Amino acid sequence: MFYSFLFYLIFVLVFVVLLFCFCLCLFFFVGLFCLSIFFVVLGFVCDVFRFFLVMIGFFWFVFWGLSGVTVLRWYVFSLGSTDCDCVVSGYAVDVLRVHKSCVSVDVSG
Repeated sequence: MFYSFLFYLIFVLVFVVLLFCFCLCLFFFVGLFCLSIFFVVLGFVCDVFRFFLVMIGFFWFVFWGLSGVTVLRWYVFSLGSTDCDCVVSGYAVDVLRVHKSCVSVDVSG
């Protein structure tokens, strides 16, 4: 009778310990899985944020460049050379080239 009770007690203790280890491992791996999903989502959010930062920088550069070209166009065509046949493209280098080659005001009289 005593041995059967001891066997039953050892069986219950081993079962509880194994169940505890199983639950601990399960929670550990589920926790690692959730943590990895969290870091994957966090990395995706950081990549999206970085993409938007790059796009904002790109559009800011384009806007700043185009506004600079607009100022150069206004400067070129405000010098009185509206009869120039050169084509002004969207690049500041071409606008400066237009400024050098086309804005030649005849001051001889």
